[in-house]
Amino acid sequence: MEERFESQLPESSQMPPEESTPDQGMTDAQFKAFQTDQQFKRGVNWFYWIAGLSLVNSVLWLTGMEWSFIVGLGATQVVDAIVLGLSEEMQIGNAIKYAAFAVDLLIAGVYVLIGFLGLKRIKAIIITGMVFYALDGLIFLLVGDFLSLAFHGYALFCIFGGLKALKQLNQLEPVQQVDFEVA
Repeated sequence: MEERFESQLPESSQMPPEESTPDQGMTDAQFKAFQTDQQFKRGVNWFYWIAGLSLVNSVLWLTGMEWSFIVGLGATQVVDAIVLGLSEEMQIGNAIKYAAFAVDLLIAGVYVLIGFLGLKRIKAIIITGMVFYALDGLIFLLVGDFLSLAFHGYALFCIFGGLKALKQLNQLEPVQQVDFEVA
């Protein structure tokens, strides 16, 4: 006479609710377009990560920390190093550090703008951002920071994946080219 708890529950509560997935109600072509759109966004969103972690590096430098993220920009680190050298040599106060942080904000802002415009599917902007980031990686080559250089290569590879996805999206039929939002 074993009574099961499940039998006492209303039928609707015995089964978990069906999860809504992006592929419900989509054709195979639409689902492929959705996946390609997500790959594109993942690639271009790297510009936001680069900018954000570079600013974290700048804040860490501003507060006197001795470490940084490898994904950061070499350009902001060069600005910070020059200012540090000047402030020690000329015994200038902390005001110059805040000026350097403003320059770091400007540099990171360029990458945020590249990310924003890149998500608008402007291919030339994405390529320009990749060139800027590749040139930034040369800074790490010059100073022998091969871990940061390797990470620059990885980030560029991911951004390139987004660029390839953009090409695929542009080749799709206009009906399939929908801006997908996942709730």
